[in-house]
Amino acid sequence: MEAEAAATAQSEWAWLPEHLLDSILDIVVSQSEDGADYFCFSAVCKRWLSVANHNSHKYPLPITVARIPHPPPPLLLIPSSDNDNSTHNRCLLDLADPQKRTVIELGSQYNKRCGGSSHGWLAFAKADISITLLNPFSGATIELPPIGEAPVFEDWEDPFPYCAYYVQKIILSADPSENPEYVVTVIYTDIMKVAFKRSTDKVWTHTKLWRINDIAYHRGRIYAVNNGNGVYYIDVHNPRDSKMVNDQIRGEWPNSRKDKEYCRYYLVECTKGCLYKVIKYADTDGNSVFTAKGVDVYKLKYEDGKPKWYRPRNLAGHAFFIGDNHSRAVVASDYPGVCRSNSIYFTDDQNCYCFFPNPDRGQFSVGVFHLKGRKMGTSYYVLDPSQKHMPPAIWIDPPKHCNN
Repeated sequence: MEAEAAATAQSEWAWLPEHLLDSILDIVVSQSEDGADYFCFSAVCKRWLSVANHNSHKYPLPITVARIPHPPPPLLLIPSSDNDNSTHNRCLLDLADPQKRTVIELGSQYNKRCGGSSHGWLAFAKADISITLLNPFSGATIELPPIGEAPVFEDWEDPFPYCAYYVQKIILSADPSENPEYVVTVIYTDIMKVAFKRSTDKVWTHTKLWRINDIAYHRGRIYAVNNGNGVYYIDVHNPRDSKMVNDQIRGEWPNSRKDKEYCRYYLVECTKGCLYKVIKYADTDGNSVFTAKGVDVYKLKYEDGKPKWYRPRNLAGHAFFIGDNHSRAVVASDYPGVCRSNSIYFTDDQNCYCFFPNPDRGQFSVGVFHLKGRKMGTSYYVLDPSQKHMPPAIWIDPPKHCNN
Protein backbone atom coordinates (compact mmCIF):
# COMPACT_ATOMS: atom_id res chain seq x y z
CA MET A 1 0.00 0.00 0.00
CA GLU A 2 2.80 2.43 0.88
CA ALA A 3 4.58 1.71 -2.41
CA GLU A 4 1.36 2.27 -4.38
CA ALA A 5 0.73 5.54 -2.57
CA ALA A 6 4.30 6.68 -3.26
CA ALA A 7 3.95 5.82 -6.94
CA THR A 8 0.64 7.72 -7.17
CA ALA A 9 2.14 10.76 -5.46
CA GLN A 10 5.14 10.67 -7.79
CA SER A 11 2.85 10.48 -10.82
CA GLU A 12 0.83 13.51 -9.62
CA TRP A 13 3.98 15.60 -9.19
CA ALA A 14 5.28 14.50 -12.58
CA TRP A 15 2.24 15.79 -14.43
CA LEU A 16 1.83 19.22 -12.92
CA PRO A 17 0.94 21.85 -15.58
CA GLU A 18 3.99 22.98 -17.53
CA HIS A 19 3.60 26.64 -16.65
CA LEU A 20 3.60 25.69 -12.96
CA LEU A 21 6.77 23.61 -13.39
CA ASP A 22 8.37 26.58 -15.19
CA SER A 23 7.61 28.75 -12.14
CA ILE A 24 8.93 26.13 -9.70
CA LEU A 25 12.17 25.88 -11.69
CA ASP A 26 12.57 29.69 -11.69
CA ILE A 27 12.20 29.78 -7.89
CA VAL A 28 14.54 26.80 -7.36
CA VAL A 29 17.33 28.27 -9.48
CA SER A 30 16.95 31.83 -8.14
CA GLN A 31 17.41 30.59 -4.56
CA SER A 32 20.34 28.31 -5.36
CA GLU A 33 23.74 29.83 -4.60
CA ASP A 34 25.69 27.76 -7.11
CA GLY A 35 23.01 26.55 -9.52
CA ALA A 36 23.28 22.96 -8.34
CA ASP A 37 19.55 22.80 -7.57
CA TYR A 38 18.91 23.01 -11.31
CA PHE A 39 20.31 19.47 -11.53
CA CYS A 40 18.29 18.37 -8.50
CA PHE A 41 15.15 19.57 -10.30
CA SER A 42 16.26 17.71 -13.46
CA ALA A 43 16.70 14.45 -11.53
CA VAL A 44 13.13 14.27 -10.16
CA CYS A 45 11.69 12.45 -13.17
CA LYS A 46 11.82 12.38 -16.97
CA ARG A 47 9.16 15.08 -17.40
CA TRP A 48 10.90 17.46 -15.00
CA LEU A 49 14.15 16.80 -16.89
CA SER A 50 12.38 17.75 -20.12
CA VAL A 51 11.16 21.01 -18.55
CA ALA A 52 14.66 21.79 -17.27
CA ASN A 53 16.18 21.18 -20.70
CA HIS A 54 13.57 23.40 -22.34
CA ASN A 55 14.48 26.25 -19.95
CA SER A 56 18.25 25.65 -19.83
CA HIS A 57 19.03 28.68 -22.02
CA LYS A 58 17.69 30.96 -19.27
CA TYR A 59 20.23 29.83 -16.66
CA PRO A 60 23.96 30.40 -17.32
CA LEU A 61 25.26 27.81 -14.86
CA PRO A 62 28.77 28.08 -13.34
CA ILE A 63 31.50 25.65 -14.36
CA THR A 64 31.51 24.15 -10.85
CA VAL A 65 28.20 22.43 -11.59
CA ALA A 66 28.96 21.52 -15.17
CA ARG A 67 28.60 17.85 -14.26
CA ILE A 68 26.46 15.93 -11.80
CA PRO A 69 28.58 14.22 -9.11
CA HIS A 70 28.67 10.46 -9.22
CA PRO A 71 26.88 8.56 -6.42
CA PRO A 72 28.82 8.43 -3.14
CA PRO A 73 30.43 5.26 -1.77
CA PRO A 74 28.14 2.89 0.13
CA LEU A 75 28.07 2.61 3.89
CA LEU A 76 28.73 -0.64 5.74
CA LEU A 77 25.84 -2.05 7.76
CA ILE A 78 27.31 -3.81 10.82
CA PRO A 79 26.08 -5.08 14.21
CA SER A 80 25.35 -2.48 16.85
CA SER A 81 27.94 -1.98 19.55
CA ASP A 82 25.14 -2.71 22.01
CA ASN A 83 25.03 -6.48 22.50
CA ASP A 84 21.66 -6.31 24.25
CA ASN A 85 19.38 -8.54 22.18
CA SER A 86 16.41 -6.33 23.05
CA THR A 87 17.69 -3.60 20.71
CA HIS A 88 16.47 -3.40 17.12
CA ASN A 89 19.41 -1.37 15.97
CA ARG A 90 22.34 -1.92 13.65
CA CYS A 91 25.14 0.55 12.87
CA LEU A 92 26.42 2.24 9.74
CA LEU A 93 30.17 2.52 9.23
CA ASP A 94 31.40 5.32 6.97
CA LEU A 95 34.75 4.73 5.25
CA ALA A 96 35.44 8.45 5.61
CA ASP A 97 35.69 7.83 9.36
CA PRO A 98 35.64 4.09 10.19
CA GLN A 99 35.68 4.76 13.93
CA LYS A 100 32.42 6.69 13.73
CA ARG A 101 29.26 4.58 13.91
CA THR A 102 25.74 5.81 13.19
CA VAL A 103 22.86 3.88 14.77
CA ILE A 104 20.04 2.90 12.44
CA GLU A 105 16.70 1.28 13.33
CA LEU A 106 15.86 -1.99 11.54
CA GLY A 107 12.97 -3.18 13.67
CA SER A 108 12.39 -6.92 13.74
CA GLN A 109 14.90 -7.42 10.92
CA TYR A 110 17.87 -6.25 13.02
CA ASN A 111 19.25 -9.76 13.67
CA LYS A 112 18.27 -11.39 10.37
CA ARG A 113 20.52 -12.00 7.42
CA CYS A 114 20.11 -9.39 4.71
CA GLY A 115 19.86 -11.17 1.39
CA GLY A 116 20.52 -8.10 -0.70
CA SER A 117 21.07 -4.36 -0.81
CA SER A 118 20.25 -2.12 -3.80
CA HIS A 119 19.67 1.62 -4.18
CA GLY A 120 19.38 2.10 -0.42
CA TRP A 121 16.91 -0.78 0.08
CA LEU A 122 17.58 -3.95 2.07
CA ALA A 123 15.97 -7.30 1.22
CA PHE A 124 15.03 -10.05 3.67
CA ALA A 125 13.69 -13.54 2.88
CA LYS A 126 10.99 -15.04 5.13
CA ALA A 127 10.32 -18.66 6.04
CA ASP A 128 7.89 -19.03 3.11
CA ILE A 129 10.58 -17.48 0.84
CA SER A 130 8.53 -14.36 0.32
CA ILE A 131 10.59 -11.18 0.44
CA THR A 132 10.41 -7.93 2.38
CA LEU A 133 12.10 -4.85 0.93
CA LEU A 134 12.98 -2.26 3.56
CA ASN A 135 14.33 1.24 3.13
CA PRO A 136 15.89 1.88 6.57
CA PHE A 137 16.30 5.59 5.87
CA SER A 138 12.64 6.29 5.04
CA GLY A 139 11.03 3.34 6.85
CA ALA A 140 9.17 2.32 3.67
CA THR A 141 8.54 -1.39 3.06
CA ILE A 142 7.40 -3.45 0.09
CA GLU A 143 6.15 -7.04 0.40
CA LEU A 144 6.83 -9.45 -2.46
CA PRO A 145 5.13 -12.84 -2.94
CA PRO A 146 6.93 -16.17 -2.37
CA ILE A 147 9.45 -17.00 -5.09
CA GLY A 148 8.10 -20.53 -5.24
CA GLU A 149 7.24 -23.42 -2.97
CA ALA A 150 8.96 -23.05 0.37
CA PRO A 151 11.55 -25.71 1.21
CA VAL A 152 10.64 -28.26 3.86
CA PHE A 153 13.10 -28.98 6.64
CA GLU A 154 11.60 -31.76 8.72
CA ASP A 155 14.61 -32.05 11.00
CA TRP A 156 14.76 -28.31 11.73
CA GLU A 157 12.98 -26.94 14.77
CA ASP A 158 13.13 -23.45 13.26
CA PRO A 159 13.50 -23.44 9.44
CA PHE A 160 13.75 -19.67 9.16
CA PRO A 161 17.55 -19.35 9.45
CA TYR A 162 17.96 -21.81 6.61
CA CYS A 163 15.42 -19.96 4.43
CA ALA A 164 17.28 -16.70 4.97
CA TYR A 165 20.28 -18.33 3.27
CA TYR A 166 18.20 -20.36 0.81
CA VAL A 167 17.47 -17.06 -0.96
CA GLN A 168 21.08 -16.13 -1.51
CA LYS A 169 20.98 -12.76 -3.27
CA ILE A 170 18.31 -10.16 -4.08
CA ILE A 171 18.91 -7.04 -6.19
CA LEU A 172 16.79 -4.24 -7.67
CA SER A 173 17.14 -2.59 -11.06
CA ALA A 174 16.11 0.82 -9.67
CA ASP A 175 14.98 2.62 -6.53
CA PRO A 176 11.26 1.76 -6.10
CA SER A 177 10.60 5.13 -4.45
CA GLU A 178 11.83 6.89 -7.61
CA ASN A 179 10.90 4.46 -10.34
CA PRO A 180 7.71 2.41 -9.92
CA GLU A 181 8.72 0.23 -12.88
CA TYR A 182 11.59 -1.74 -11.39
CA VAL A 183 12.75 -5.35 -11.55
CA VAL A 184 13.69 -7.62 -8.63
CA THR A 185 16.08 -10.50 -9.41
CA VAL A 186 17.02 -13.28 -7.00
CA ILE A 187 19.48 -16.16 -6.72
CA TYR A 188 17.84 -18.94 -4.72
CA THR A 189 17.89 -22.67 -3.82
CA ASP A 190 20.96 -24.76 -3.10
CA ILE A 191 21.70 -25.00 -6.85
CA MET A 192 21.64 -21.20 -7.20
CA LYS A 193 18.81 -20.71 -9.68
CA VAL A 194 17.64 -17.30 -10.95
CA ALA A 195 14.16 -15.77 -10.94
CA PHE A 196 12.92 -12.23 -11.48
CA LYS A 197 9.78 -10.20 -11.01
CA ARG A 198 8.85 -6.89 -12.60
CA SER A 199 6.98 -4.55 -10.27
CA THR A 200 3.84 -4.95 -12.40
CA ASP A 201 3.98 -8.77 -12.32
CA LYS A 202 1.93 -10.80 -9.86
CA VAL A 203 4.22 -13.84 -9.93
CA TRP A 204 7.91 -14.58 -10.40
CA THR A 205 9.43 -15.62 -13.72
CA HIS A 206 11.84 -18.56 -13.32
CA THR A 207 14.78 -18.89 -15.69
CA LYS A 208 16.80 -21.93 -16.71
CA LEU A 209 20.02 -20.52 -15.28
CA TRP A 210 21.62 -22.23 -12.29
CA ARG A 211 24.91 -22.32 -10.34
CA ILE A 212 24.85 -18.51 -10.47
CA ASN A 213 27.22 -16.52 -8.23
CA ASP A 214 26.15 -12.97 -9.01
CA ILE A 215 23.67 -10.91 -11.03
CA ALA A 216 23.73 -7.35 -12.34
CA TYR A 217 21.70 -5.05 -14.57
CA HIS A 218 23.53 -3.91 -17.70
CA ARG A 219 22.15 -2.32 -20.87
CA GLY A 220 18.59 -3.03 -19.78
CA ARG A 221 19.20 -6.74 -19.30
CA ILE A 222 19.92 -9.08 -16.40
CA TYR A 223 23.46 -10.41 -16.54
CA ALA A 224 24.51 -13.46 -14.52
CA VAL A 225 27.87 -15.13 -13.86
CA ASN A 226 28.01 -18.76 -12.80
CA ASN A 227 30.56 -20.60 -10.70
CA GLY A 228 32.10 -22.05 -13.86
CA ASN A 229 33.07 -18.56 -15.04
CA GLY A 230 30.32 -18.31 -17.69
CA VAL A 231 28.38 -15.08 -18.18
CA TYR A 232 24.80 -14.99 -19.48
CA TYR A 233 22.21 -12.33 -20.11
CA ILE A 234 18.43 -12.46 -19.89
CA ASP A 235 15.96 -10.19 -21.64
CA VAL A 236 13.17 -9.57 -19.10
CA HIS A 237 10.70 -9.29 -21.99
CA ASN A 238 11.78 -12.65 -23.42
CA PRO A 239 13.20 -14.62 -20.47
CA ARG A 240 13.31 -17.95 -22.32
CA ASP A 241 15.95 -16.54 -24.62
CA SER A 242 18.96 -16.47 -22.28
CA LYS A 243 22.28 -16.25 -24.09
CA MET A 244 25.88 -16.77 -23.09
CA VAL A 245 27.96 -13.64 -23.48
CA ASN A 246 31.38 -15.32 -23.51
CA ASP A 247 32.94 -17.68 -21.04
CA GLN A 248 36.53 -17.69 -22.29
CA ILE A 249 38.92 -15.38 -20.46
CA ARG A 250 41.86 -14.17 -22.50
CA GLY A 251 45.22 -14.84 -20.86
CA GLU A 252 46.47 -17.28 -18.30
CA TRP A 253 44.63 -18.10 -15.11
CA PRO A 254 46.27 -15.79 -12.55
CA ASN A 255 46.74 -18.30 -9.76
CA SER A 256 47.32 -22.03 -9.81
CA ARG A 257 44.16 -23.73 -8.66
CA LYS A 258 44.69 -25.53 -5.37
CA ASP A 259 42.47 -27.98 -3.59
CA LYS A 260 41.86 -25.52 -0.78
CA GLU A 261 41.35 -22.48 -2.99
CA TYR A 262 37.86 -21.12 -3.44
CA CYS A 263 36.59 -18.67 -6.09
CA ARG A 264 33.64 -16.30 -6.06
CA TYR A 265 32.53 -14.38 -9.15
CA TYR A 266 30.91 -10.95 -9.32
CA LEU A 267 29.63 -8.58 -12.00
CA VAL A 268 30.09 -4.83 -11.65
CA GLU A 269 28.89 -2.07 -13.98
CA CYS A 270 31.06 1.06 -13.73
CA THR A 271 29.80 4.63 -13.98
CA LYS A 272 30.77 4.68 -17.67
CA GLY A 273 28.47 1.75 -18.39
CA CYS A 274 31.23 -0.87 -18.85
CA LEU A 275 30.81 -4.36 -17.40
CA TYR A 276 33.52 -5.99 -15.29
CA LYS A 277 33.90 -9.52 -13.97
CA VAL A 278 35.57 -9.81 -10.57
CA ILE A 279 37.03 -13.06 -9.25
CA LYS A 280 37.78 -13.25 -5.53
CA TYR A 281 40.05 -16.04 -4.31
CA ALA A 282 40.01 -17.46 -0.83
CA ASP A 283 41.63 -20.29 1.06
CA THR A 284 39.50 -22.56 3.20
CA ASP A 285 40.47 -24.75 6.13
CA GLY A 286 37.81 -27.27 5.15
CA ASN A 287 35.47 -26.15 7.93
CA SER A 288 33.61 -23.38 6.10
CA VAL A 289 36.19 -20.79 7.18
CA PHE A 290 37.38 -18.71 4.22
CA THR A 291 40.26 -16.25 4.17
CA ALA A 292 40.51 -13.86 1.22
CA LYS A 293 43.69 -14.31 -0.78
CA GLY A 294 43.42 -12.07 -3.84
CA VAL A 295 41.27 -10.61 -6.59
CA ASP A 296 41.38 -10.54 -10.38
CA VAL A 297 39.36 -8.31 -12.67
CA TYR A 298 38.31 -8.66 -16.31
CA LYS A 299 36.52 -6.15 -18.52
CA LEU A 300 34.04 -6.90 -21.28
CA LYS A 301 34.59 -5.33 -24.68
CA TYR A 302 33.38 -6.07 -28.18
CA GLU A 303 35.67 -6.82 -31.11
CA ASP A 304 33.93 -7.01 -34.50
CA GLY A 305 30.66 -7.33 -32.64
CA LYS A 306 31.87 -10.30 -30.59
CA PRO A 307 32.23 -10.10 -26.79
CA LYS A 308 35.68 -10.63 -25.32
CA TRP A 309 37.04 -10.49 -21.79
CA TYR A 310 40.45 -8.96 -21.16
CA ARG A 311 42.41 -8.03 -18.06
CA PRO A 312 42.62 -4.22 -17.66
CA ARG A 313 45.59 -2.57 -15.98
CA ASN A 314 43.32 -0.63 -13.64
CA LEU A 315 39.67 0.15 -12.88
CA ALA A 316 39.69 3.52 -14.67
CA GLY A 317 39.76 5.36 -11.34
CA HIS A 318 36.91 3.37 -9.81
CA ALA A 319 36.64 1.58 -6.49
CA PHE A 320 34.46 -1.56 -6.49
CA PHE A 321 32.25 -2.67 -3.58
CA ILE A 322 31.23 -6.34 -3.62
CA GLY A 323 29.55 -8.83 -1.29
CA ASP A 324 25.93 -9.75 -0.66
CA ASN A 325 25.03 -6.29 -1.99
CA HIS A 326 24.27 -5.18 -5.53
CA SER A 327 27.88 -4.77 -6.72
CA ARG A 328 28.82 -1.09 -6.98
CA ALA A 329 31.44 1.09 -8.66
CA VAL A 330 32.42 4.52 -7.31
CA VAL A 331 34.63 7.18 -8.90
CA ALA A 332 37.20 7.44 -6.10
CA SER A 333 38.50 10.90 -7.07
CA ASP A 334 35.05 12.35 -6.33
CA TYR A 335 35.48 11.33 -2.69
CA PRO A 336 39.15 11.74 -1.72
CA GLY A 337 40.09 10.18 1.58
CA VAL A 338 37.05 7.90 1.55
CA CYS A 339 38.09 5.12 -0.81
CA ARG A 340 41.10 4.41 -3.03
CA SER A 341 40.91 4.13 -6.79
CA ASN A 342 41.62 0.80 -8.48
CA SER A 343 40.70 -1.08 -5.29
CA ILE A 344 38.06 -3.68 -4.46
CA TYR A 345 36.31 -3.44 -1.10
CA PHE A 346 34.66 -6.71 -0.12
CA THR A 347 32.57 -8.16 2.68
CA ASP A 348 32.10 -11.71 3.91
CA ASP A 349 29.52 -13.49 1.76
CA GLN A 350 30.78 -17.05 2.08
CA ASN A 351 28.25 -18.21 4.67
CA CYS A 352 25.31 -18.25 2.28
CA TYR A 353 27.13 -20.85 0.18
CA CYS A 354 27.23 -23.19 3.15
CA PHE A 355 23.39 -23.08 2.96
CA PHE A 356 22.94 -22.69 6.68
CA PRO A 357 24.11 -20.18 9.28
CA ASN A 358 27.14 -21.25 11.27
CA PRO A 359 27.47 -19.13 14.44
CA ASP A 360 30.78 -20.74 15.37
CA ARG A 361 32.27 -19.69 12.07
CA GLY A 362 32.02 -15.93 12.61
CA GLN A 363 32.81 -13.53 9.77
CA PHE A 364 35.99 -13.45 7.75
CA SER A 365 37.28 -11.87 4.55
CA VAL A 366 36.16 -8.31 5.25
CA GLY A 367 38.76 -6.08 3.66
CA VAL A 368 40.19 -4.37 0.58
CA PHE A 369 42.41 -5.48 -2.29
CA HIS A 370 44.53 -3.00 -4.27
CA LEU A 371 45.16 -3.85 -7.91
CA LYS A 372 48.28 -1.69 -7.90
CA GLY A 373 50.90 -3.95 -6.41
CA ARG A 374 48.30 -6.73 -6.19
CA LYS A 375 48.17 -6.73 -2.42
CA MET A 376 45.66 -6.86 0.39
CA GLY A 377 45.09 -3.58 2.23
CA THR A 378 44.43 -2.84 5.88
CA SER A 379 41.02 -4.06 6.99
CA TYR A 380 38.54 -1.26 7.57
CA TYR A 381 36.38 -3.34 9.92
CA VAL A 382 37.05 -6.19 12.33
CA LEU A 383 34.13 -8.03 13.90
CA ASP A 384 33.93 -8.18 17.66
CA PRO A 385 34.06 -11.91 18.56
CA SER A 386 31.08 -11.44 20.86
CA GLN A 387 28.96 -10.53 17.80
CA LYS A 388 29.79 -13.49 15.60
CA HIS A 389 26.20 -14.72 15.97
CA MET A 390 24.96 -11.60 14.14
CA PRO A 391 24.40 -11.55 10.36
CA PRO A 392 27.39 -10.59 8.19
CA ALA A 393 28.08 -6.98 7.25
CA ILE A 394 26.70 -5.66 3.96
CA TRP A 395 27.17 -2.50 1.88
CA ILE A 396 24.20 -0.15 1.57
CA ASP A 397 23.83 2.98 -0.56
CA PRO A 398 23.22 6.15 1.49
CA PRO A 399 20.21 8.37 0.78
CA LYS A 400 20.57 10.61 -2.27
CA HIS A 401 20.78 13.75 -0.11
CA CYS A 402 23.66 12.23 1.91
CA ASN A 403 27.09 13.27 0.76
CA ASN A 404 30.24 11.82 2.25
